Amino acid sequence: MAFNILTKFKPDQIKSRNLDTGFLSKYYKGIQNILIQKTHVEQTTEYFFCENYTADEHLLVFGTPTATQKMLFKAAGKGQEGFDKTKVSMGTCFILNEKGSKVLCLYPNLSLAKGKKASVMRTLKKMQRTSLKLIDEIRWLDAPLMVDSKDPSKIEQVVDPNTSNTENNQTVLVSTEEIVDKAKNLKRGIEKLVKDVMPRYKKRETTNNDAAFVKALRKAGHLFLAQLTQTDEKTRNSFTSQKKVLESGLPQWKELESRIHSQKSKAESRATLKKSLLGVVEKMNERRSEIKTILKRVNLKTLG
Repeated sequence: MAFNILTKFKPDQIKSRNLDTGFLSKYYKGIQNILIQKTHVEQTTEYFFCENYTADEHLLVFGTPTATQKMLFKAAGKGQEGFDKTKVSMGTCFILNEKGSKVLCLYPNLSLAKGKKASVMRTLKKMQRTSLKLIDEIRWLDAPLMVDSKDPSKIEQVVDPNTSNTENNQTVLVSTEEIVDKAKNLKRGIEKLVKDVMPRYKKRETTNNDAAFVKALRKAGHLFLAQLTQTDEKTRNSFTSQKKVLESGLPQWKELESRIHSQKSKAESRATLKKSLLGVVEKMNERRSEIKTILKRVNLKTLG
């Protein structure tokens, strides 16, 4: 994750609604620059939002929570500690640069909080106009996004055809069996990447098919992380190490995919080198011919 939540957001103060509203105003002005500088499609952070947090304030917090902050946020999502669970939304977010506009993309974790999309977005857009003026748009994502390494200007949505994430069906829970199956497939894919693709990449023997494989593996990784947030807590906790591996590996796989696309094969490299050397030899022969022609015109005896 990109950065941590400020320590000033003490769980006890959040729970007791005792946060300084003046501090919140300064916080919203400063956090925008941090989001713009430190987050993007493949470097997300977390958010917690509570509509009508106090009589005249909403609460929007960005960053990776501490253990105690996370416990409080989870409780709030369940309607505990005095929170209305229909007013709470939490998940991951990032800034998307889209045609010169700064778009704050929110990908809610609907298994943790069930704040209604229409109500949450209406409130956030009001906050955008008053407190988040560096952000041009706030967008609610129904599925995570990923960058096409071949063309970084293209952003693709990772869609799972087996799940639905609509306003009428907000509770999307993925079974443990499905998570386990996807984890096994990912493990096989990673083994192929390490044992087959990488050795051939180092020998400059990879092809566009290998780039397509890496892209598919990246897409499967993004989908796995997305579905991991939609399963039960016990299953999520059992895949903590795999989650960390994927979060660190996905950006590297994107770079590898891009390098495979731009890498020339050994045959192509040798052909290019041969053509270049033949060009040098041809120029040298031309120069030698020119020198011989000049020497024929010169009377060497007169120079002596």
